[in-house]
Order: sequence, then structure tokens, then C-alpha cells
Amino acid sequence: MKIFNNIVELLYGDNYRGSKLDEYFHIATLSEMKEYRERESFKGNMTLLHKRDFYEIAVIISSASKVRIGDNYYADQKNNLNIISPFQLFSLERDKDDDIKKQGNGYLIFFKPELFSSLEQAYELHNEFPFFSFHTSPVYKLSPTEMHDILYLAEQLYLEAREDKINRVEVIRSYLILMLYKIKRLLRTENSIVSINRHEEIASKFDRLLIAESGKYGPVSYYSGKMNISSVYLSECVKKATGKSAKQIIIEFRILYIKSVLKQSNTPISIISERMGFTEVTNFTKYFKKYTGKTPLQFRREKN
Repeated sequence: MKIFNNIVELLYGDNYRGSKLDEYFHIATLSEMKEYRERESFKGNMTLLHKRDFYEIAVIISSASKVRIGDNYYADQKNNLNIISPFQLFSLERDKDDDIKKQGNGYLIFFKPELFSSLEQAYELHNEFPFFSFHTSPVYKLSPTEMHDILYLAEQLYLEAREDKINRVEVIRSYLILMLYKIKRLLRTENSIVSINRHEEIASKFDRLLIAESGKYGPVSYYSGKMNISSVYLSECVKKATGKSAKQIIIEFRILYIKSVLKQSNTPISIISERMGFTEVTNFTKYFKKYTGKTPLQFRREKN
């Protein structure tokens, strides 16, 4: 599965030559994306099942496109705020006969944590802004008033990104931080913010390692070894921070990943089973059914 580390490679393919800023931040309108998709140089990356090593905030006034994030499908793209965190499975679907007008209006905002001098680590973003958590809903419906507030900031970001003025990066950084805090207020998640104490930091790093996995999840000891701590200490920290054991969290990520691949691709179940480390498809089927109540085939055939 393709993992994009480069923002403009995902959006425009290899032939686009962006600025230094594009390495950490890029904003585009939906109309611009439609126009680029019609060029031969564009590879259709957004329509392929993939992951990104950066964040996306999509401010959608209206759009004919449909998105899948994880194993969920979102068709109603009107007054939406879509939030995609690093390493979430994503694909875009759109009508074959859509045109620029039908494509809709809105902004796609992409950025990496490196854009922020005071928020250099991904776990700090996740703790300060809980809506970036891998387990929260990635799609929110906004009222017209709420959309107006976020849209204004998106417009300012767009204008600033296209003018090579003094302190451009600082202004963009300030507008984006303001937008993130506005979103936090709108989603009423301020009571969920936690300070970064030791066990929360360990749990966040553990979460980050799991998010970065490509399907073949290891035991608790595998992740504790990567973090240079004991399995017991990792389990204690995760339990304190989430109320769940580290083993439970790993299982949840495995099941979420399997669901996503089953829904978003036509990969044979036998191949998925092998990738997940099962020697027999029957064992894979039993494992999936144990935690979902359905076989992989039943889940795949279910309507959204």
C-alpha cells in the first residue's frame, strides 16, 4: 500500500514543482484539484487506497465526491469538516461525469507538524487537539455560522500561501493554529485535553507506532522494545491513559485495519490473511469473527 510522505506528490504527481513551503504546508481549492486531475501528469493518487504521513483538514462547502476514511464511507459532503490524521487509510470516490461546477467548493489544507516550532512532535498535536486522534470521528457537520468562521480562516490561509510576502510562513502558522483552536472550540473538545505527563506521553507514542503500522501488528513486547521500556510499564501507562490494556489497543487497530482493507480494496481475503501474519485463512476468519461477529466475506458484502 502506498504511503505518501510528500504532500505535493499526493496531490499533483511528480511533475508539479512547488515551493519550499509545500514540504510542510499546502492549501488548494476543490476546483483546482479537479483541474489538476484532468491533466495527464496526475496519477489519480487521491482515488487509490493509501496513507499519508501528514495531516489534512478539508473544509467542504459542497462536493460530489465521496470519501472513505478507515472503514467508513461518507457520501454527504455538504458543510463538512473532514479531519484526516497521519496513517489513516483514505480513498476518494467521485462520479465519472462530474464537472468543475458539480465538484463543489471548499479547501483542502495539508500540513506536517514540522510547520510548528512549538508543536514539533505528532503526539503533542494529538494531545492539544484531540480531534486528530485516530479513534475520533473524522467527519463533522457544521452549521452555516460555524462554517462561516472556519471558511474565513481557510480563505486567509489560501491568500497568504499564494503571495510571497515577508513573514509568510509565520502568518500561515498563526492562521492555522487559530483554525485548530477554533475547531477545538466548535467540537467542544476542550474538556478532553490532557497535560502531557509521563504515562500519557508513553500512551501517545504507542498510539503513533500503531498508526504507522502497515498491517502486521506485533505483540506488546515488540512496541515496548521500540520505546526502550518494559512491556509491563507500557501496559501500565496505556491502561492509565485509555482504560484499556495495550493488547486490547493492538487488537482494535488490527481489526480496524482489516475492516478498512476489506471495504476499500478487492484484495483477496487469502492475501489479507497472509499479510496479517496468519498461516491459515480459517484462523484469520475465526479471529475476525471473534471480534466483529461476522466473517471477512460477510463484512465485505455488507452495504454501507
